[in-house]
Amino acid sequence: MLSRTFLFIFRILRGQIDMSRKPSIVRQSTITKVIKGALNAGAKVSRIEVRPDGSFTVFSQDGGLTEPSLPKNSWDEVLE
Repeated sequence: MLSRTFLFIFRILRGQIDMSRKPSIVRQSTITKVIKGALNAGAKVSRIEVRPDGSFTVFSQDGGLTEPSLPKNSWDEVLE
């Protein structure tokens, strides 16, 4: 009698079973949210490095933060 492993491999090779990829660690939506957050904070994003473990580093163009583009409020002067 044939072993279960052999039959499973045989079915894969015949195309009866699809082998799917494992799910991605970082999704495009996560990267999009990070970029939008950095832009809202005033950073100019130059690149993002994603590591195999799912962690990432965001690099800014000028090496620091710029002034955020928020509208002025009348309370800004009072609170300073």
